[in-house]
Amino acid sequence: MLSVPLEPSGPLSFLGPWTKISEKFVNATSPWIERLEIEIRRIAFGCVLLLRVERRDDAYARLSELLSSVSVKPEMRDLIYRVNWRKNSAVVHELIINRITTFASISISRATVTVDNIAPMLLEPPAEFVRLEMDHNTVQEWGKVFDREHVVRIYEELISIAGDNAARGEVR
Repeated sequence: MLSVPLEPSGPLSFLGPWTKISEKFVNATSPWIERLEIEIRRIAFGCVLLLRVERRDDAYARLSELLSSVSVKPEMRDLIYRVNWRKNSAVVHELIINRITTFASISISRATVTVDNIAPMLLEPPAEFVRLEMDHNTVQEWGKVFDREHVVRIYEELISIAGDNAARGEVR
């Protein structure tokens, strides 16, 4: 499962593990969505998850486990793989959901740059991560206004699909 441990003193500040944060997020946002008094024609959920690894080769090994459509080799560099595996909604008959996922291996460094010195000074060694960006949304072609009773259920469905990607990687 891709998740991000809480590391307030690391190279970035993280919110926490996917399972805890996504549940809190849904609990905080669903009541607000239920109260919206506007016509809703599209619904989307997006997020970026990071999994810290020790070395770049570890990131590629993990990407190899997470991706079924790409043959990941340890000698690869700068891998970015983006795919939209559409699926039918379990909530609304005939509604199609875009399940756009982007997988990558990234290095993150903190550095300082001063006006009089062109070269950045690294504050710490680079940290290696597997990155998963998700953009799950209802297709634009739908065009209809969603029934009020479906809006939160579709929203929760999109987040559940993201949870599948977080746990299993690429899902067809």
